[in-house]
Amino acid sequence: MKSIAIALALVSSGPAAEPPKPPFDLLKSDADLIRHIHATDHIFTSAFGRCSNDKIERGVEGLPRTFVYTATCAIKPLSDTPCPAYSVMATGNIDGPYMATVNSVTLALLCPGQ
Repeated sequence: MKSIAIALALVSSGPAAEPPKPPFDLLKSDADLIRHIHATDHIFTSAFGRCSNDKIERGVEGLPRTFVYTATCAIKPLSDTPCPAYSVMATGNIDGPYMATVNSVTLALLCPGQ
């Protein structure tokens, strides 16, 4: 697992996703929370291309507010690899209406025919 983390940190970054535009509230909007994660988390901005099937599950009300994000994300930069995407699960905290933090990312390589 350590080698995956190192490899992800070394991937060159391309253009970042656009963060949500004000006014937004990460405590209420799943779409804004997804855009915030894609635009501000280092792993998402440097290692992943387009993500699909994005889903947010929010923890129970109270503090800390937690979330689980799942999606299928293309590996960036795309290459001639037979396994072009990851199944991604990220967990974190919603720190307030304008800030969320990803605490953990779990990846499973997706290969056609497996």
